[in-house]
Parts: sequence; structure tokens; C-alpha cells
Amino acid sequence: MGEFLGQVLGPLAQMLGLAQGAAGGGLPALLAQLENAGLAERVSSWVGHGDNLPVTAEELATAFTPEQLNSWAEQAGTTPDALLEVLSEELPNAVNQATPVAEAPKI
Repeated sequence: MGEFLGQVLGPLAQMLGLAQGAAGGGLPALLAQLENAGLAERVSSWVGHGDNLPVTAEELATAFTPEQLNSWAEQAGTTPDALLEVLSEELPNAVNQATPVAEAPKI
């Protein structure tokens, strides 16, 4: 599982803009996309202080286009469903760590 997680976290880092070394990169657009998909309360919990609300793979599937999911899964060498499972576990903490001042970067 460790190697698989590493393969999936590469695309996650790209999604968050961390691969470029800048927390602002793709993070604002990603958060906006999640908020527009009805996940604003969860996103706020990940960015803010306090407990991170969970998100399911099914909820994340509605936030991303099939093209996005297929591309990220291909980069990670996995399936979209497996990618969504890992993202549902890792995305809340990753966003929380990428926003240490409890404020999302601006687009």
C-alpha cells in the first residue's frame, strides 16, 4: 500500500500546487471546484482550525470531471475508483497542511 499511496500522492501534490513548491498553485481552483460541487462545509473545515470533516469517494467523484479523474489515475498508475478512495482519506489532511494560517490562497 505504501508504494501505491506514493503514486497517488504525486497527482494529489500536483492538484494542490505543491509539486511546484508553491502552496497557492492549483489549490484555489481545486477548493473552488470542491465548493461548487456542494462540499463548501467540508472545505471550510479543512482550511480552518479544528477537526477536518470527512469526505467520501462518491462525493469527490461528483466534484471532478471524468477527464480529470482518468488523467490523475493514469498518472498514478491506478483506477479512478482507487484514486478517489485514497483522495477521500488524504485530501482533508493535505488541504489542512497546505493552509496553515487557516485561510485559502486567493485565485
